[in-house]
Amino acid sequence: MDSPKCTVNKLTNNYLDTLDTNIDTKNHDENITHEINPTTDEEKEQLKKAYMEKGFYENSDRVPERLANMLKAFSADMNQAQKYYEIILIAKKRVEKEVGFVIWLEQEPELEYQLINAFSRAIRQIEQQQTVENGDGYIYKTIYNVLLNELSTRSRNATQPDPVYYDWLEEGKSNEVIPEWFKQQKQER
Repeated sequence: MDSPKCTVNKLTNNYLDTLDTNIDTKNHDENITHEINPTTDEEKEQLKKAYMEKGFYENSDRVPERLANMLKAFSADMNQAQKYYEIILIAKKRVEKEVGFVIWLEQEPELEYQLINAFSRAIRQIEQQQTVENGDGYIYKTIYNVLLNELSTRSRNATQPDPVYYDWLEEGKSNEVIPEWFKQQKQER
């Protein structure tokens, strides 16, 4: 047990410890309140803009993460990023109508990668060459062509189960069945 003298010293030390600490609680509370509740309209607008940008760029349900990062890098502000994303969606929707199936960019990392590269090349062409008159149209056409070429190739490959060219090197190595069209061509010669 502590003696009463020790207890008094402990209490005195605690009391003395707080005497030399100068805490301005009034200003501290005002700073916290100021951060939570901005006072000027300009501060409110900046905070609103920050939340809106965060909501746009970090909403992976709407904008795939890699596309959001790309848009953030190439856009001066959120409005420009939204405009670019809408151009991408319009091109994607038109290609979907032409090929007859839906494109899920989130589930197609290779297609998303091609799209990012195409967008980057289009922006570089617009900014560096300065020969493009309609930048939005150029971006649209670039994205449209990339998506259409890739999906047309996939569609063609899905409808042609037999290879177009016969692999002569693999003929004797396996027990593959020679396609009928090849046998017919061979007999005609």
